[in-house]
Amino acid sequence: MAALGRITMGVLVPIVFLGIGCRGPEPVSDTGFIGTWQRVDSTSTISFARTESGLVFDWILDADDRSVRCDGRGRCDERFRGDKVYEWTFRAEVDTDGKSLRLAREGTPIGATTTPLTEVDRVEIRPGGLELYAFTIERDGAPLGAPNGPFRYRKISDRPR
Repeated sequence: MAALGRITMGVLVPIVFLGIGCRGPEPVSDTGFIGTWQRVDSTSTISFARTESGLVFDWILDADDRSVRCDGRGRCDERFRGDKVYEWTFRAEVDTDGKSLRLAREGTPIGATTTPLTEVDRVEIRPGGLELYAFTIERDGAPLGAPNGPFRYRKISDRPR
């Protein structure tokens, strides 16, 4: 009987451990902008969190030559081929409709090969609350003739990164 117990435990323990990683994707819901979003056609992941002072934007990008990392407080470093090229500051303000926001970013160049850049995106929650569309609407204080976008994001977590 003791031998049967050892055999049973030898089979059950691996089965239990295998089941731990098989939960499937995390369920997501309409929580407004709060949560983590993956860009549909790239490796860009963005996140919005609510703090006492408002919404905080976070961004991760891992492309071939380019990467971006943020500090969770709206400040980010952009690198090109490993060299830091921009320091970004982001501000997010929800519009009165509650379904769109203005995401302003100011880029301070590092080195002589880049120039300062200020852009504003309009970010919209699509019906159902599980998809965002982002459009660049302003560059260096001037409205763009036609918005650049949409850049599509799908919700991957109700929790901010």
